[in-house]
Amino acid sequence: MSDLRERIRNFVAELLKAYDRGDARSFAALFTDQAHLTSAEGDAYYGRDEIASFVSRLRCPEPTRTSVEVLRVQEIGSGACTALAIVRMKYESGLGKRLLVTLNVGAGHGSLSCVSASMTRMNRSWSNARTSRLPR
Repeated sequence: MSDLRERIRNFVAELLKAYDRGDARSFAALFTDQAHLTSAEGDAYYGRDEIASFVSRLRCPEPTRTSVEVLRVQEIGSGACTALAIVRMKYESGLGKRLLVTLNVGAGHGSLSCVSASMTRMNRSWSNARTSRLPR
């Protein structure tokens, strides 16, 4: 795994850890001040405060196990990239969901910050058919 791909995987894992803890402020802190996030429902949130508010409303009361698979990382300039990842969430009840997440990430002062993110909810047939053809 390339260094950038590993850094992206770790970055997304850090986002998920904050989500799992119910720590919306830490989640939003990984975004830039002017970042935007588009939910799986198509709602847009701008800036850290709106992102934190959105994430705090999402928090499921039961513990989750999350995992991330980075499908593709494309450098788009010095210290910036676009990444495509699948996030799997499993709930204590046995239910779960998968999201296809697209991130635009920049590196400043050695750390990564998310500029924009969008999420798409995946069903089994869509994810099996679509992701198997993505270039790695």
